[in-house]
Amino acid sequence: MTATDRNKILSEHPIGTLEAASPDIAEQGCCGMVRSESQHKRGPAMPRDTAERTRLADAMDQRRIELGLRWEHIAEKARISTTHLRKFRRGDAGISSVVEAALEDALQWEHGSMATIRDGGDPTPVAESSRRDPNKTLAEMLLERGLARPEELTAADEIRNDPVAWEILEAEDLTPSGRDRMLKAYAYMRREMFETVRQQKRGPRA
Repeated sequence: MTATDRNKILSEHPIGTLEAASPDIAEQGCCGMVRSESQHKRGPAMPRDTAERTRLADAMDQRRIELGLRWEHIAEKARISTTHLRKFRRGDAGISSVVEAALEDALQWEHGSMATIRDGGDPTPVAESSRRDPNKTLAEMLLERGLARPEELTAADEIRNDPVAWEILEAEDLTPSGRDRMLKAYAYMRREMFETVRQQKRGPRA
């Protein structure tokens, strides 16, 4: 799905206008796309000689090895340079909350895991059940994320394994809130199309 496709989904439904004014829009680019690190306000660096920095750096390295990833790949997913990632791990540079979330995505950790590690806890790997399930419906995706109430769901939401919905949820250039906005807008667009087709099938009234 291109940025043009995303713009079309958002622009064709009021939710695109309503949510464009949300407070966290400053953390995102077009359609919730994650901006490069240079476009975000970075947080403070972790001092080199601290237990929290050592814990986080060690946990990140261990997870990278478990997943068979290279630092270059992780940096690319987080949209920062390998140099900046290296400086962050060493305690020489900070990162924004958006980039931290992107790093957690790259390492397949639940969001908030890096803060938990700094506090002395253990990261939470992304649950297998939260990954792509071919039997999951769009309705279930919306309910899981608190984007719809049961009474709001329609027959249009009962589609299973919707490739567009999965593409939105797995988009690495969208923040979590950006994915939610896009998924909600897409669901509304599907409902409108579904209703239009149903009305056309009924034909003109006598």
